[in-house]
Amino acid sequence: MPVLEFKYKRRVYKQMKLDLQQVKKYHSKANLRAFMEAIRNRQADKVDKMLEKCLDPNFHEESSGETPLTQAASIDKSEAVVLSLINGGAHLDFRNKKGLTAVHVATLRGHAKVLETLLDLRASPNYKDNKGMTPLYLSVLHNINPAITEILLKDQAEMNTGDDQGWREIHQAARYGRLKHLEHLLYYGADVDVQNAAGNTALHVCALYKQETAARTLLFRGADRHVKNKASQTAFQVAIVANNFDLAETIRNFSETNVVPFQDLPQYSKRKRFSTLREGSLQRTSSEPYLDFAGSRLSLVSNNSNPEHRTQRGPSTPMNHRKVQEFGQAKMATAIVDYTAQEPGELTLRKGDQVEVFSIGEYNFWQGRVGQKAGWFPSYCIKEMTGQKPGKKAPTPPTTYKDGDFVDKHHAQSTPVGSPRIVFVERGKKGFGFVLRGAKSPHGPSATFIPTEDFPALQYLENVDKGSPADKAGLKKETLFSR
Repeated sequence: MPVLEFKYKRRVYKQMKLDLQQVKKYHSKANLRAFMEAIRNRQADKVDKMLEKCLDPNFHEESSGETPLTQAASIDKSEAVVLSLINGGAHLDFRNKKGLTAVHVATLRGHAKVLETLLDLRASPNYKDNKGMTPLYLSVLHNINPAITEILLKDQAEMNTGDDQGWREIHQAARYGRLKHLEHLLYYGADVDVQNAAGNTALHVCALYKQETAARTLLFRGADRHVKNKASQTAFQVAIVANNFDLAETIRNFSETNVVPFQDLPQYSKRKRFSTLREGSLQRTSSEPYLDFAGSRLSLVSNNSNPEHRTQRGPSTPMNHRKVQEFGQAKMATAIVDYTAQEPGELTLRKGDQVEVFSIGEYNFWQGRVGQKAGWFPSYCIKEMTGQKPGKKAPTPPTTYKDGDFVDKHHAQSTPVGSPRIVFVERGKKGFGFVLRGAKSPHGPSATFIPTEDFPALQYLENVDKGSPADKAGLKKETLFSR
């Protein structure tokens, strides 16, 4: 069920001194040709040097129609070049003139290591080409190495992509008798009885194209031989019409007691996907949001073309909040909402926790301690207690819910107007029921925005529909949100 969450966050803008005329001059046809030639020769060092001069790796080569990333993906053992390009700002889903992404190209060429590198760097296995086909579908259709199909499935590639005739991956595997592809699809949960536009299942397709071994595989994995297509024919009847009498007998004589289900569950990849920002280079956004794992944000830094020299920044580096105000004595507060640490150095809170607050840091983050654990957390997570001393257990505030409503009623009633809080809004049939707008900074466009009590954010609600999920959640017109 889709849910929208508003949360306070921080933005860090890095001002770079770029000579735009010099950058434009550097993007000459000769330099772009040299850049593509370095990619074809797997010269990662040269690629790094040209990217450091702010060469944009998102362009189409005139002669081939390839992008730098799709060109690298078409070359075996080019993982270092792929890494350099993505670190330098190459968009993961930037397509060549044939409509293929780098993941499509690596799949079609059967380059397993390159494909795994792209997936490690947050590329999606579910990109679609200009015909709506995913890499998984193409790997089955074009009989690519089954190991490639398994890599995509392990990375939770979506199955049951259909062409204009409704043929899914399992139909194509059945048609051509590609048993290893078929086994991989069935093991990872493909619908064995899914029907195409004509109502044919994979078993119907086997009966039509005389794929007896594939038909046996489907039957042993639980295919329903009684399903009828839109011509009211079972797979047995299709085999008779197609003069495949031996296969028809196999289907008719099969007993459901011989079905052999998979004994173990599929194992999915646990690869972590890193952000790909190069220190000191121009920051470009990729086409997909960053993925968080275990509450930490990891980054991949490129200082050398050799992958062994690339370093990983992890939770070992503490978050640095410059202290603004120190309290003479620790204040006692109660956590009024759950909060999961988003950065190294932050503290995970659970509703009802008793918190000792020591100081206020930047961006309205407070420093405190729960038990023996200390760290930073947003101020909206806690409510100061009066008459409480350290060590005394704070009472847990009661919470009430109404059907279809994710609003903390106690929090909504007890929190003063204008105080920051998190609101969960359930999406209704007509959407969330609000219009969000952005305001200009009162300090001017070039100045760093500093939140104040009167102007805490640069976003506000222009309108809230009466009776909408947003209205039920307590959102009001002109409410300010996190910047």
